[in-house]
Amino acid sequence: MPLQDTLVCLYMRRRQLSSPYAVSVPPLAVAVVADRASFSPKAQLKGFRIKVPDDIWNMIFRLLFDSGKSVLNVSLSCRRFYILTLPLLFKRLSFHHDRNHHAETLCELVQKRRHLQNYVQSVDINCITWNDAHLMVASFPPPCIVQLLGILTNLQSVSLSGTVLSYRGALLLAETKTLRQFSISSSCRLGKNMFADIPRRKNHSIERLTIGELAYDKPEDLVDWLYLVLSNTLTDLHVIGGLTTGKFFIESLLQELVLNTLRRLHIEYIDGAILYEIVARQQRLEELHFFCSDPLFVVDSRLPPNISSWSGPAFLATHFIPDSEINKVRLWMQDMSEQGRHVQDKPLAWVYETSIKHARRPIQSLEILHFEWNQCLMDSIPRVFPDLERLALFFIDRPDMDYLENKLAAKLAMMKHLRYLSMGTEGTIPAVRPANDIPWCYNNLLKWTENCPTLKQVECRVLNLWIDWRRFGHAEWKGFMKGEMVLDERELLKLHIYPS
Repeated sequence: MPLQDTLVCLYMRRRQLSSPYAVSVPPLAVAVVADRASFSPKAQLKGFRIKVPDDIWNMIFRLLFDSGKSVLNVSLSCRRFYILTLPLLFKRLSFHHDRNHHAETLCELVQKRRHLQNYVQSVDINCITWNDAHLMVASFPPPCIVQLLGILTNLQSVSLSGTVLSYRGALLLAETKTLRQFSISSSCRLGKNMFADIPRRKNHSIERLTIGELAYDKPEDLVDWLYLVLSNTLTDLHVIGGLTTGKFFIESLLQELVLNTLRRLHIEYIDGAILYEIVARQQRLEELHFFCSDPLFVVDSRLPPNISSWSGPAFLATHFIPDSEINKVRLWMQDMSEQGRHVQDKPLAWVYETSIKHARRPIQSLEILHFEWNQCLMDSIPRVFPDLERLALFFIDRPDMDYLENKLAAKLAMMKHLRYLSMGTEGTIPAVRPANDIPWCYNNLLKWTENCPTLKQVECRVLNLWIDWRRFGHAEWKGFMKGEMVLDERELLKLHIYPS
């Protein structure tokens, strides 16, 4: 049961339990309490003569915040822990269209108890519905959610997915001065003639903006929408799926961006000429991430001089990395263009000799994506990049397991400064469940790297996972999209799944 549903159940029915905090809990929480029936806090803490300060407990509980279930279990143990974990339980509210019957109750709870309003910092609204053709349909959120957004005094982040933005919602976004992060994706729509009856407004507090595919009835609506969220405070812009948003979107984005405000730009599938135009107007850029299949024959002297992090196709590395301050590189090793295929056939040493070698600073972080298994490439990484602190490798096919088991540790041991290692797969897996197709598991990766004393973190990931819903059935596919499908060894593998 989702955390927000559990909070609603705790609010709706109260009764006496053995704990000083008297509430009625859902079956999942009852099972948790039953499993811990043998644990007596008083008996366990009886030997302690010194009371642990609340500040120490708060620091411990903050480490559990990523696991909502763990925080909930702690809050059920006693009244003191409930009070201490209350800010964490209400720090982030999530509303989903399948749980709209609980939305009104949760909104009522926060509205009645004013101290809870100060705890809420992030709100996620997912209004995606599915039609008979298995296509996403955007819809309006319940009015109580929009009303709740207007009374939150410490709201810093809003995420909209499959949501139709109304006139009132646009005003709230423009007038929320505490808002720092805003995300909109999954075919969010704008209300018809939303800006026709009001003057153009702009939010002057948003610092981080993520834009997915937007739907609009008229081109003028999109321009007004971008005007609303693009201001002189924006420092971090992430545009997802540039091909699906269309050329008009990119040109409107170029028109509305304020000069020299961005520090980080991540934009996918963009025309090379327009990329140069955007970058040329943002001379304070420190991070540039893009995917462009068009050739760039001339290095533009207007490129920002202080870029330290760059990602793009490997064949374009020579246009950006030489004589730069870049020390974090992400390379796409495959591309649809002729240049991309030409570079992919060459070893990584070629990219190093033509571009990375000529950077002003040594490379500390290297991420290689979308490449076929190549033993020569694996052999060249420790030799070419001995000073790496972070290494990430993602294959599009099944690697040589014998090589990983017998030689991976020796290769990694050559990199004396390596602290972080991430390995995994990417691409489509239409035939089988993802957990069964992963060529290695987290435990094996730990065993292969146990002789590398410098490593502090090891991660196994799956990128850009796509599953054929026709094999699993529509209901199971919807469950996977909502994160409810149980995958074998999912926690063990620590999967980060981004369905495309």
